Amino acid sequence: MIARWLGVVVVCVWAAVVRAQMPVTARFEASPGSPLIGEPVTLILVVEAPSDAVVTLPQFAAGWPPFEVRAVGEAEQATGDGRTVYRQPLTVVLWQPGDYRTPETVVEYRPPGSGESLRVIVEPAFFTVPSVIEPDDLVLRPLKPLEIPLYISPWVIVAGGGLAAAGGLSAARQLRKRARKPVREHLPDATARTLAELRRVRGLALPAAEAYVLVGNCLRRYLEERFEAAAPEQTTDELLAVLQRRPELSARQHRELRRMLEQIDLVKFARVRPTQESTQRLFQVVSRWVVGVSSQEEQP
Repeated sequence: MIARWLGVVVVCVWAAVVRAQMPVTARFEASPGSPLIGEPVTLILVVEAPSDAVVTLPQFAAGWPPFEVRAVGEAEQATGDGRTVYRQPLTVVLWQPGDYRTPETVVEYRPPGSGESLRVIVEPAFFTVPSVIEPDDLVLRPLKPLEIPLYISPWVIVAGGGLAAAGGLSAARQLRKRARKPVREHLPDATARTLAELRRVRGLALPAAEAYVLVGNCLRRYLEERFEAAAPEQTTDELLAVLQRRPELSARQHRELRRMLEQIDLVKFARVRPTQESTQRLFQVVSRWVVGVSSQEEQP
């Protein structure tokens, strides 16, 4: 009986010694693994090492492509069986749909009794960001005032319809006065390329939310090329502040641009799901706005 207990003790001690001498391991753990666009994700760096090893955890910058690092928590340590487990939480965000993995990350450590530092690569975590955002529906009403009255008199609607018809006739006369060449032949290169790209995206039959993001990218590329603004890198407020000083845009066009960009941001960042109908209207609104800016430039 005593020999049996001694055997058990020897086995336990031997297992503890073997575990303590195991190499350093590192991995990322994530929850959830399928976040929504803009949803904060808790990412945990887990490092296991012998208790007497010197471990240096990596530094994480705010820009950690493809992630945006929102917060880096303090590393917690737990020691047992000759091993120390380090757990460091990070809060990260992804802003585009698709499949992702954490960037290659290295943990440095120095084994006990050694002056040489070694490195171990952290096992990555994988993410899939769905292309359609879930919660509330969005019905896009482009180029309309933000303050819409609760009741509109039928007489106002009739009068508005008459003015719209008169305006349509006037616009038709102006079009007949133009040269016989197609209007698109007169458009600047940036406008023509943007309209062609919008037609291409529209023909892809993408999910509504994904189409919204691509239309927003087309619009920002146009603004970058036409107004020499760093549109893809700037926030909507930063971009609008820059364009506010450009005389080529009227106050009305600036308001319309703000409304389009803000509605696209709702889909891209705020978990708003548009309908296919509102997506089709978005194509029309952006195309009309781009052509309107170009047409204004052509006027003497």
